[in-house]
Amino acid sequence: MIGILGLSEGGIIAPMVADRRREVRFLVLMAASGITGDQVLMTQSQALTEAQGVPFQMIEAAQQLNRRVYDLVLSSLEGEALAEELAGAFRDFGMSEQEITSQSTALACPYMRYFMAYDPSRVLSRTRIPVLMLQGDLDTQVVAGKNLPAIEDALKAAGNTRYTEKLYGGLNHLFQPAQTGAPSEYGSIDTTMDEKVMEDISSWILDLVQ
Repeated sequence: MIGILGLSEGGIIAPMVADRRREVRFLVLMAASGITGDQVLMTQSQALTEAQGVPFQMIEAAQQLNRRVYDLVLSSLEGEALAEELAGAFRDFGMSEQEITSQSTALACPYMRYFMAYDPSRVLSRTRIPVLMLQGDLDTQVVAGKNLPAIEDALKAAGNTRYTEKLYGGLNHLFQPAQTGAPSEYGSIDTTMDEKVMEDISSWILDLVQ
């Protein structure tokens, strides 16, 4: 029996593969998103800044900038025109010219437009094979409260009743025991992945194939 395990963006790709290849018989989605990429980035930005203790007013200002910038990326603007509009948004926010160049270049690339526009729920709403969904409640990159319900709703729309959802307390995006969930903690945590998560994955798969 062939299955695919995907973590983070891998959790977006795994259902895409399963949608095209009938030999894929199950999915394990770890910290996977169920909402569009721009929504993932918006919730990620807020969660990360909150974990860092950034004041509320600064978070709100940054979110307004993010929404303006993401809307530009998702617009019909391309090339230099897009880069100029992005630079203008960053300049209004008070960023340095070096930061403006770096951010504008990164956001104007085709991949970012694809990622922001992509809605994983469209494929998930056709997914009828067994799915195991795992998420840590300290995940600041793919926020559980926004993404797990979206994945579940999409699977329900597919008529899929063979899914299992697990939310782990105190685990981050990499399923490590964490304090805040901020990425800056990742390298300082001795645990590569919580053993309970690995046990749950293996048990679920074994139950499936028996």
